[in-house]
Amino acid sequence: VRVEYESEIAADRLPDADLVVAGDGVNSALRERHADHFGTEISHGRNHYIWVGTTKVFDSFTFSFVETDHGWIWCYAYRFSDDRSTLVIECSPRTWAGLGLGHASEADGLALLEKLFADLLDGHGLIGRAQPDGAAQWLTFRTLTNRTWHRGNLVLLGDAAHTTHYSIGAGTTLALEDAISLAGALREHPDLDTALTYYGQKRRSELLSVQSAARHSAQWYESLPRYIGLPPAQMFALLGQRHSPLLPYVPPQLYYRIDRAAGRLEALRRFKRWLGPKVARGVQARAGR
Repeated sequence: VRVEYESEIAADRLPDADLVVAGDGVNSALRERHADHFGTEISHGRNHYIWVGTTKVFDSFTFSFVETDHGWIWCYAYRFSDDRSTLVIECSPRTWAGLGLGHASEADGLALLEKLFADLLDGHGLIGRAQPDGAAQWLTFRTLTNRTWHRGNLVLLGDAAHTTHYSIGAGTTLALEDAISLAGALREHPDLDTALTYYGQKRRSELLSVQSAARHSAQWYESLPRYIGLPPAQMFALLGQRHSPLLPYVPPQLYYRIDRAAGRLEALRRFKRWLGPKVARGVQARAGR
């Protein structure tokens, strides 16, 4: 394998190769050139978010929620090296506009976010993405799907083929699983078109449950006011249940009680299954006596 950096492959000048794997992300130029063929569909989430770094090193994955005069803002924080962590900061459109984040420069926006998350950061600063124009890189999440994942000898992989909301933290794992599946399909099927068709069908099927969980996870955060007023134990229990398709349709406290009861019942059922044969033998022995 020869690795080349900073050597862009233009969509209209693909190299002469047996196979071209487009792993060039959600903004894939290779996919966009043939978007009609791939059947690309993109839907936008409601909330705004931004990726930033910090020198604060977190020991574990951390959620932090901060209330402002314009609503709640929160972050997902995790370490990615020995001296750096990532923060994904998210808020509703109302909060984003009310705090002035929509028109603030990156430097001013980071300064405000440092104040809001001061308790979490422990004196550490936030690191932006150094855009040439000084603008902050606030985004809305794009859920991307494709009807087919290949065209001739060009095949999609990772975010070029599909996206799942960052709140489930599965993007890199799914891209690696794509690569494993693609390699397996190429080994099993000598014909390239057959191999790529099989790969696409297999992975699209495998992703259905993950994509559903990601959609519901994103919707949980978009509906944060529905849960934020609950007692902390209940709120974080429902945070753990955010992938459930039923949660949006059941009053939160009722869902919490049902979930707790179901958990106890399942534990009781497992305990009875474990005791079952022993209890039955004990009853038979006493009856015999």
